[in-house]
Amino acid sequence: MPKVRYAKLKGDAWRNPKLATLSDAAFRLYVNCVSYCADNLTDGEVPAHILPALLPTALPLDVPLAELLDEPGLLVREGKVYVVAKYLDHNVSRSEIEKYSESQRKKAEKRWGKKSDPPPQDATGNAAGNANYNYKDTNKNNYKYTDGGSWVWVVKQINKVHRKIFQTDWFGYAKHHGELSDFAEWATQQAKADGVTREQAVAMACHGWASDPYVMENNHGPIPLLWRKAPQYYQAGTGQDAKSRKEKLESLTRLEEKAYREGNHDESARLQKAIAELR
Repeated sequence: MPKVRYAKLKGDAWRNPKLATLSDAAFRLYVNCVSYCADNLTDGEVPAHILPALLPTALPLDVPLAELLDEPGLLVREGKVYVVAKYLDHNVSRSEIEKYSESQRKKAEKRWGKKSDPPPQDATGNAAGNANYNYKDTNKNNYKYTDGGSWVWVVKQINKVHRKIFQTDWFGYAKHHGELSDFAEWATQQAKADGVTREQAVAMACHGWASDPYVMENNHGPIPLLWRKAPQYYQAGTGQDAKSRKEKLESLTRLEEKAYREGNHDESARLQKAIAELR
């Protein structure tokens, strides 16, 4: 398992006037930005494309982000990243953590009298100790996975949609074992609730993700965004979200009005019933 890391807030954060005036959404976004930096050792930097994943699915990003940017000393935009102000004043930097880890490794080597072997590397350069799959790069988009992982079947379904959009497999799964396992659990539960297969549940969520304009504009990978917004994307993929329902309602209304004008009362009554059920 990856090492659990901790972020720090000043002890008077609960009565800090800058934080006290923030909305709940803006405060949550700020805390999640700090948490993200500590978890990924970014020294206070949050890539712009990551921000939507740091808020619940029902909350738009624009308003809370504007609050943080308007309040001096909280969040600053620098090119393609947002910087948490004074993050390194209260949190350990990446270089300090790496220096400490190296010193601990040397102490262990000295204690046991031998050097530790370097961790095995997979094709992406990540340690393969946690991997539950066989990775073979043939540059032909025909990757084969074993059935050992609890989320391998999820990657297969994601790649089916990913190939249609970007004409390539998704290679980011090696960095998101935990998110993929959680997403697989959600898909299994959703499938049981709706009477579909877990593969169908993942496929519907993927189709909803693919229809998100943000994904196409920013070439955003499926995880962690797909994992964080799974219920919302699933509704969009199955046509149950507000936008799809509105479009369907408008279409049924037009058909009902046409049937009424043409004197097709049976069809008009049927469509009126469908409209009432949809509402």
